[in-house]
Amino acid sequence: MHHIQAASFVSPRIVPGWADAEDVVAGFTPREGVHYIALWFNANGLNRALVFRNKLTVSGSIALTASEAFTKKNLHRSHAENVEAMKKQTALHLENNVEVRRIGVMAAFGCNYQGDIAPAHVVSTLEDGLAIAEEAGADIKYFSLADTMGRATPMRIERVLGDVRSRWPEMAISLHLHDTRGLAVANAHAGLKMGVTQFDSTVGGLGGCPFAGQPKAAGNICTEELVLLCEEMSIDTGVDLDALIEVGRMAEEIVGHQLPSELIHAGSLDAFRRRAEAQLRARSQPLGYFKARREVGPGRQAAGTRPAAASISRICRAAVARSASSRHDATSSSSACARSPRNRNGFSKNLRATSSGFCPSSTQSGICLPRRLGRM
Repeated sequence: MHHIQAASFVSPRIVPGWADAEDVVAGFTPREGVHYIALWFNANGLNRALVFRNKLTVSGSIALTASEAFTKKNLHRSHAENVEAMKKQTALHLENNVEVRRIGVMAAFGCNYQGDIAPAHVVSTLEDGLAIAEEAGADIKYFSLADTMGRATPMRIERVLGDVRSRWPEMAISLHLHDTRGLAVANAHAGLKMGVTQFDSTVGGLGGCPFAGQPKAAGNICTEELVLLCEEMSIDTGVDLDALIEVGRMAEEIVGHQLPSELIHAGSLDAFRRRAEAQLRARSQPLGYFKARREVGPGRQAAGTRPAAASISRICRAAVARSASSRHDATSSSSACARSPRNRNGFSKNLRATSSGFCPSSTQSGICLPRRLGRM
C-alpha cells in the first residue's frame, strides 16, 4: 500500500471517534515510499493537519455534494453556501502551499434524504467544482465520485461514469464505494471494466459515514476483497493478500467485534489452491502395494520389484467385480437414498465413497469432486 489515509481532523464534538487524531498521527512511524494523508473540511482541520507536514502528504480537495439535502445534513449549509465555502478553502490551501488536485462529489449515486441522483446533476456539480478551481488557479488532476449512502448498483456506476467520461474524456476518476447493500465489489467490478484504477477502501470494511441515515450499515468496500477481485481479474496490485487478511483479523481483534469483511473469515482463494495442490501432490505418491517389499519368500516379490503380471491381472479383475457390485448396489438403493436424510446441500447423508472414486465434496460448495482431489 502506497497511499494511506491515517486520520480525520474533524470536529470531536460531531465525530468523537476522531478526537485523538493528533495522537494517531504522532504515534506511527512513516514508511519510506508511502503517502500518508488526512481528511478535513474547514480551516481548523487544515491547520491541525499542517502541524504534521513532516509526516503527512498534505493536499487539498474541493468537496461538493450532488444532494442538497445531504449537504445540509452533513455540512449544515446549502449547496450555494458550500460553493462559497469551497472557494475560501481552496484559496486558503493555495496560500499555505497546499496543492489542490481533486474534486470530490459525495452522494453521486443516490441519497437517503433526496432519493436518486441524476447523472446530469453529478456533471453539473463537477462543473461547479471546476469553476472554483479555475477561479483560484488550482490544477485539478482527478475526480472522486462517492457512493456515500451505498445506493450504487453496477448499472448506476456505468451510467454516471459514462456521462462524466463523455464530458471530460481525459480526466482520471476514482471511486469511493460503500458496502451498505452488499454491492460494493460488484460496483468495483463495473468501475474496473470502465477503466477506473483508483478506489478508496478500508481494511475489514471499517469506516462509513455517521450522517448517511443508515444505522448499522457496513463501511467502505473492504481492501482485501477489492484486492481479491483484482487478482481474479489478473490485475496486479502488488499487495500480499494473505498478509492483508491478517491485518484485517488484527483490526477485528482491536475493535472487539466482527467486521463486515467476509474474506478475513474465509481466507484467500490462493491459500485454498495451495492447500489443494499440496493434498494432490501427497496423494499422487505410489500406492503402498507397489512399494518395495521388505521380505522375500515363497510367493513374495523381491525388494524393489513390482507384482508379476498375473498378480496385477487378478487385482484388476477383482476391482472390476467390486465396481460392478457397487453400481448394482447404487441402483438398488436409489429410492432409499431419495428418502434418506439430506444435508443442507441436498446430498444424502448416507452417501459414501464408491469404487468409481467420487464422493460428495465440502458442504461449502455442494459439488462432487473426485476423491483424488480431496475436499477443498
